[in-house]
Order: sequence, then structure tokens, then C-alpha cells
Amino acid sequence: MKKNMRILTLCVFGILVSAPSAWPCQVAGNLVTNCGFNADITGWTSSIADPACVHNNADGSSAVGNSQCGGQAVGVFVVQLTSTCIDVAPNTTYGFGADFRLVSSGGTVNCFARAEAHTNNTCETGVFPTETPGINPTAASYTQASGSMTTGVAQESVVMRIQCSSDADFVVHLDDAFFGIDLTPVELQEFSVE
Repeated sequence: MKKNMRILTLCVFGILVSAPSAWPCQVAGNLVTNCGFNADITGWTSSIADPACVHNNADGSSAVGNSQCGGQAVGVFVVQLTSTCIDVAPNTTYGFGADFRLVSSGGTVNCFARAEAHTNNTCETGVFPTETPGINPTAASYTQASGSMTTGVAQESVVMRIQCSSDADFVVHLDDAFFGIDLTPVELQEFSVE
């Protein structure tokens, strides 16, 4: 019995030690172009110019860069990055999301990731959106918004959007965007040994 407990303890310890602290976006199966914004924001477009979203070298959550975005007044203060068109398979479940960290804000900031499926392979017709639950990032560390979507029988492509909004001016860092089959991270929430 004691030997079994030691083996189980070592296995669990090995899993906990090797688990990454942030979702590493540079993994096989991630279909997002420039997922970590490590050198620039190539592959993404910002919906709002001035100051828009720019590359930031300071504190990427899994490497050396991120996208720094400042909220601008458009009814509410909003920032949004949009990915290039991603080819998908019909009737397939994909995980998606991104990491968010608050830099400064005059109010509460809400962030989420959104995957929009289309009925052609150019992301131009039919929009079928799925959003992650919204999160309120803090300055302490990155927080991930993640979810999953299942494409329909006629859906061939997806555009991913990562967005934050607030009722006051803000600056956020966006990092580690992911979209792919089996990429929804699973966190160890509870563990008990009897």
C-alpha cells in the first residue's frame, strides 16, 4: 500500500512540476498565425487605429513578446485583434482562447476570445460566432479566456477575434492566442487521495 502511494505521489508530483504556468501557443495543431506576437503582430489586424495594437517586447506570457493594445472611445473603449482566415473541417470540435493581462485602467475591463465560422473557405459568407466566457484581467498575471466550438456541416473557415472593452480608457497585453483541435487546456482543479 505504501509503495503504491509513493508511486502515485511521484506521478502526480511529476505532472504538477511539468505543467506549464501559461498555455504555450507554439504547439503542434495551433492553427493561429503568430500566436504569441513574439516579433510583431503580423497575421492580425487591429479594428481600431490610433494607437491600435502594437508589438511589445516586455513581458510575453510564454516568450519574449505580446500585443499591447490601448482602448479607444467608440461608444465604449474597445480593442480588438482579428486573425487571418483559418481553414477548418466541418463537424469538428476546436478549442480556442488567448491570455490577457491588464496594464492600466480607469475602470473594469472585460476580455474574451471569439471564433466566427464561415460557410466558405475565405471567411466571407455566413457568420456563426462562439465566444469564450468574459474575464476581467488583472495586472498581477496573465488570465486565460478559453472555450470550444464545433463547426457545422457546411462550415469551412474561421476568423478568431480577441477583444477587450471598458467604460474607461485602458491598456492590455494580449498573448498566446490558440485555435485548434484538442487545444482546450484542462486544469487540475481538485485532487484527493484516499
